[in-house]
Amino acid sequence: MNDFDASAQDFDPNAEHLFADPPKWPKVVGILSIIFGSIAVLCGALMTASVPFFGGMMEPMLEGDPLPPTMHLNAIDWASTACSMLGNILLIAGGAALVTLKPAARGIHLVYAVLLIVAIVLYAVSAFGKIDDLRVWAETYNNEMAQNMRQQFQAGGEITQMIGPAVVSVISVCWPIFCLVWFGIVKTKPSDISGESDPAAVANPYS
Repeated sequence: MNDFDASAQDFDPNAEHLFADPPKWPKVVGILSIIFGSIAVLCGALMTASVPFFGGMMEPMLEGDPLPPTMHLNAIDWASTACSMLGNILLIAGGAALVTLKPAARGIHLVYAVLLIVAIVLYAVSAFGKIDDLRVWAETYNNEMAQNMRQQFQAGGEITQMIGPAVVSVISVCWPIFCLVWFGIVKTKPSDISGESDPAAVANPYS
């Protein structure tokens, strides 16, 4: 018996694993990852570049006083930006790998999720920490912007200052958490992405 005859005898037309369609979810999640990653990279770059631009626009209102703390990028801000940019670049790469059904997409998404969560925590720490610094700045100087800021703090503006960072943090953490759960708990096997049967399943498809 030649090899062709042996393989023909081994072929089972009723074996479902030989005719399974590739899963559809990787392309959906992959496309979303590419979209979210691209938007985040673009927005992050624009926001970082806009800090000195808006600082220059504020100078006439400051009357020679220094910029408010919210217009300064400290070490925590730069660390958050670096983690965010790297994570979102990985998200784009992971999305592309997922669309092409590459199992490596799982690991890339997990690394992205960890980096983004670190970036969001750093962002929140910096943003909330600057609220007290902003109050001190408003009480120290008497320029037009400082006067307006003092009035806002006297009217309960501290809560208003906290809303923005809180909303940004909650929205930003949604996709990383999804990726942690989806790729860390739900879809943990290469076959979940590629659609190829596990070796054990191929060896014993009726188990």
